[in-house]
Amino acid sequence: MVYPGLFMSFMIRLSVFPNASRFILLFLMMVLLNDSLAWVTGLLFGKSNRGLIAASPNKSIAGFAGGLLFSIITGIAAVIILPDVFASKALHPVLAAVILGSGTGLAAILGDLSESALKRSSGVKDSGKVILGRGGALDSIDSLALAAPVFYILCLALFNL
Repeated sequence: MVYPGLFMSFMIRLSVFPNASRFILLFLMMVLLNDSLAWVTGLLFGKSNRGLIAASPNKSIAGFAGGLLFSIITGIAAVIILPDVFASKALHPVLAAVILGSGTGLAAILGDLSESALKRSSGVKDSGKVILGRGGALDSIDSLALAAPVFYILCLALFNL
């Protein structure tokens, strides 16, 4: 209960940013699109490159690449659509978006893998049955929890806040 609460507190910290709703929406889109599109690209292109990670043997390199790519694309789209909100401190805004998308996407993937490792080490397939088809409540927040502090810190470093 400690680690999800601690990491999720960074989502609350996003609420003090100017245009907070847009930053929170970008964060949620980066993480949720990463998770969803990693699954889709892994399903379509990852049949021959699965099983490299013992904690989650159904994850594939194609899924990893697809999820990460969509986090980056989401960041680039945000800086193009809302350049006044996502104005960068020193870098070109698109480069700042690539850094933000890469960092947030990697953290989301690591959050998912960390939760899978916790479940596998305790011999549990699902962390609950509250949300059917998702493997439990932790499967719904694992990526968000680890990505939240990364997104927050990168936003402070990259954008005019």
